[in-house]
Amino acid sequence: MFDSHAHIGETTASALVCTACAYEYDKLSGFRYKAAGSLPGYGKPDLDAIMKAASEGLCIGEIGLDRRYGCRDEQIATLRDILSIAADCDAFTIFHIIRDYEMALRLIDEYGIKRFMVHSFSSSYEMAREIIKRGGIISLSPKAERLRSFQRILTLPFVTETDMKTGKEEMETLEIWNQKLSILAFADVGRRSEEMMMEVLR
Repeated sequence: MFDSHAHIGETTASALVCTACAYEYDKLSGFRYKAAGSLPGYGKPDLDAIMKAASEGLCIGEIGLDRRYGCRDEQIATLRDILSIAADCDAFTIFHIIRDYEMALRLIDEYGIKRFMVHSFSSSYEMAREIIKRGGIISLSPKAERLRSFQRILTLPFVTETDMKTGKEEMETLEIWNQKLSILAFADVGRRSEEMMMEVLR
């Protein structure tokens, strides 16, 4: 079982551990799969630290656009800076997008980002298809059940996540989520999700 998007908790090799700002990066050393990110609402990114992490083989994430926070132009400028690093390093990139999917896709196209995941996907079936068409992956957390197009999205390739701190509770949540989706999607979702993630992270 592999958690496609988690946060810093107990050391594990069973999750992709993402960060929101540079002060978290030094806590990543014990994790096998890790990402250096900068989220809206956490201040200005440390671009040098992100570049260093990406050049050392870390993923980039989570990064993105979030309409719940102000200064959209500033968010877009920040995302451009980080996507330039992702493109230069060919880093697998994890996006956090809240109510700004169209702009995020435009920037993904502009910078030629081909290796990426949109975590905790929260848009339409049509948007999910656009992401997958570009080579991206959608990751579903338990919040996805609230989506209008939830049942249709389950017909597409996807990976599973908890968006929780790594540990026992996270693994229990992931197991329950995978079991539920496996029944709904008529597939072994947990195994498929792990295989998809190992393919992009190797």
